[in-house]
Amino acid sequence: MYGGSPGFLFLAADGELTVVDVGARTSERLEFPQLRPGDPPYRIVRRANRLALYGGDTYALDLDLRSPPEKLGQSWFPSSKPHRVWLARLDPESPETVRALENLREVTVEGRVTPFPRSYRSAGGGRWAPSTTPRAGQAASRSWARARAR
Repeated sequence: MYGGSPGFLFLAADGELTVVDVGARTSERLEFPQLRPGDPPYRIVRRANRLALYGGDTYALDLDLRSPPEKLGQSWFPSSKPHRVWLARLDPESPETVRALENLREVTVEGRVTPFPRSYRSAGGGRWAPSTTPRAGQAASRSWARARAR
């Protein structure tokens, strides 16, 4: 429907996504309950052939908007690679004045965890999510929990 045409603009708001067809001078407003209120540094970014959206969690959405959004993880920010995002999880045991990361990993917008160089291991001997995890969602969380327990 919207494909990869450069003439489309995607605008994210609380609970809705507006698609503007610049060439046709039309717009369509779609309900999108995953876009919850908040003030993230990035709300919507095009990554390759998908959209990355934040709404409490991070979602990937095909440009044609025909498939339901796929949950990738928690908070995020764009990667320097065009088809990837970084997913971060705050350490719940970290004081509010520190807000340390419990987990950080780069994933494709299809949900595959990308290889993580050993040089990126956390300071102090901690472990990041294993780079061998096949998908970002629940499987990655379980793999990460196992790695943390070692």
